[in-house]
Amino acid sequence: MRRESLSLLKKRLGRYKYREELAGFLERIFELEPVAVILFGSLGRGDYLEDSDADVAVILNEERVNTLKKIEELKEFDESGLIDVFPYGYEQFKGMIEDVNPFVFDILEGAVVFTGDERKLKDILETMERVITERGVKRTEYGLEYAA
Repeated sequence: MRRESLSLLKKRLGRYKYREELAGFLERIFELEPVAVILFGSLGRGDYLEDSDADVAVILNEERVNTLKKIEELKEFDESGLIDVFPYGYEQFKGMIEDVNPFVFDILEGAVVFTGDERKLKDILETMERVITERGVKRTEYGLEYAA
């Protein structure tokens, strides 16, 4: 997981066809003052194609969100139609880590993170480290293994 600024991301995504649209989307998301915005998938890892879609998780400064309703709201910020947005509340996201939700672990591995609330992001990352240690979470060729 890497933390980056928007200007650095634009440089790193130099060959990405929709980088300006993605930057505009992210700027509008930042206006909501989220805990964190996480670019994951091929764009986060850096192995994207010039017309790849963008996977963006938004950790909001709310305890929980109605995911489907919030997706509809945030999709209004996407002019390209190529951004898949995954919104979560702060406690909701931490709960998914506690539950060893494989999708959340996929989001956080090899991602680019834009921080809004450093303290809460640190809490999320510490929760993940604790769960990995306590539950013995490890990635295998079949997914995540851990003690129940």
